[in-house]
Amino acid sequence: MRLLELLRTRVVLGDGAMGTELLRRGAAPNRNLSRLNVEHPGRVSQVHQDYVSAGAELLRTNTFMASPLRMGPELARETVRRGVRIAREAAGPGRFVAGSVGPLSDLPNPAPEKKSAYRVEIGELAQGGCDAILLETFTSTEDLFIALEAARSGFNLPIIAQMAFPRGPDAPALAALAGSGAEMLGVNCSSPWTAAVVSLELQKKGRGTPLSVFPSAGRAEEEEPGGPLGGAVRTGLYLAGRGIRMVGGCCGVGPEAIRALGEGLKRAAPNPGEGPRFPLSVLFDTGDEVRLESPENPETELEFFDSRRPGVLVLDDLGRPVDLRISECTWRECRLRPPEGIWEGGPR
Repeated sequence: MRLLELLRTRVVLGDGAMGTELLRRGAAPNRNLSRLNVEHPGRVSQVHQDYVSAGAELLRTNTFMASPLRMGPELARETVRRGVRIAREAAGPGRFVAGSVGPLSDLPNPAPEKKSAYRVEIGELAQGGCDAILLETFTSTEDLFIALEAARSGFNLPIIAQMAFPRGPDAPALAALAGSGAEMLGVNCSSPWTAAVVSLELQKKGRGTPLSVFPSAGRAEEEEPGGPLGGAVRTGLYLAGRGIRMVGGCCGVGPEAIRALGEGLKRAAPNPGEGPRFPLSVLFDTGDEVRLESPENPETELEFFDSRRPGVLVLDDLGRPVDLRISECTWRECRLRPPEGIWEGGPR
């Protein structure tokens, strides 16, 4: 069954991060990790195999940085060919391989040169046998549309267009993504909170286009004791219950988290009434700061922030309003106020 056909019937489990996994396993930092397809293919293959063992149904090739503008045409072609071969061999029958294409917005090259580079990379991905082309971690809509134009020029493969939102939801970028015409839309490499908000907005604007979400891992304190159920897994399960068709992970999300995500999908569809929740740092007007580690902690009778209700007011045991620092990839301060009259009965 083809990928788009399967997405119409159920949620597809994607893989987790490649780059952070390679670094965690000893790859040298500050280098182009796509080169490992040529230099150390066994390392790349092992990451893919671990995701397959965890239950992933779609693998992304290790070609995110394999552009001719980053490593030269010949090396780029060889890197992409080997990347597809490694992923396809690890995937085996019954799984999908998406050809990963990263953005070029950080390079000063003019648009025609970028389009040509995208065409070279996408051509090798298509010829190598990918099931889809994945444009991921784009932050510039201008660059995304250059890549989309290249991907549509003679390659008969579905296009998955994913954007990253490092500074939180961006309405113009979100609207541009929703209107891009890609066969699948999505968000990746963004905090769990941002990924949840953007995905639900995309769902409203996407006019039935299937959606994917690959959030980055939450901060370490978002992990549950004894398990990998961090913000990325919670968000994936929640969004799967709201109609998102493909879920996986990005930076910091490894095989164990993908396994937990897959097991959660198998157990039951998540309750759409339960939004993703994240730990808090609570700052009082006096300057005192309290970290909430567990909702059962008797010393901090506070709630988790619930992204479905941005107007919720969190009180301490004396009924004082507090400033909240929401745990994402970086701390972000915000004051949340209740809707008028919600607390007429007094604090709980």
